[in-house]
Amino acid sequence: MSKIPLSERVLASKKWRGAWVPAMSQEAISSEVAKLEAQTAWHPFPEEKPERDGTYWVSVRYGEKIKAEGEDVYCDGKWESDDTVVHVIAWMHLPEPYEATDAD
Repeated sequence: MSKIPLSERVLASKKWRGAWVPAMSQEAISSEVAKLEAQTAWHPFPEEKPERDGTYWVSVRYGEKIKAEGEDVYCDGKWESDDTVVHVIAWMHLPEPYEATDAD
């Protein structure tokens, strides 16, 4: 539970899309923006590898063509689709799944 009195929380909040949202400091906003940018940035492979096994969005090379292919699984330092013809050249984290709200 917040230690800030309700009256102060309401005053420090803003109405957005019909819901009250707590106001954030510039530091908090900058921190959240940095997290989002890191999640949505392309990482060149193999220069940058995922820190853990999982499913990622990848861009692959077919011979001379580069095509954003979609999801691929990274496990034990290898991509599931990587073979002699297809090569993963970049990856990024998948976005968080959509969650419906009461307004939906």
